[in-house]
Amino acid sequence: MNDADHRYSGPAARKDAPVHCAECGAFNERESIQCHGCGSHLWIKCSKCGAKVLRSSSRCAKCRQRLRRNKIAMALPNWNRLLRNRKRRRLVGGILLLLLTAVGIWLAIQSLPEPYPPPPDTAVPD
Repeated sequence: MNDADHRYSGPAARKDAPVHCAECGAFNERESIQCHGCGSHLWIKCSKCGAKVLRSSSRCAKCRQRLRRNKIAMALPNWNRLLRNRKRRRLVGGILLLLLTAVGIWLAIQSLPEPYPPPPDTAVPD
């Protein structure tokens, strides 16, 4: 046996193991196409080699291609793509500079003393 035979392939590599749904967490039969609990697809196609891969997997079992970005990266905008244009970069930089200037002016105004102190309470005795 060589080193490749000793590698851990995980439970998804077993042919009789149930398929775990990535959406609802239910276990389904391996032959199922959609989850019996939520109806979402259980399998996806690898964009590099075209192999049928579990949707809950992060890499293709055949070619080790990464299947998707992580959830945080998908939620945030791609700043490299957004700021590739020089005009857009200058616009974003100008807006940030304007925002910082406005915050600085607001903080400076807040730190100024009151122009006129309130008059002392002068009560007239009867």
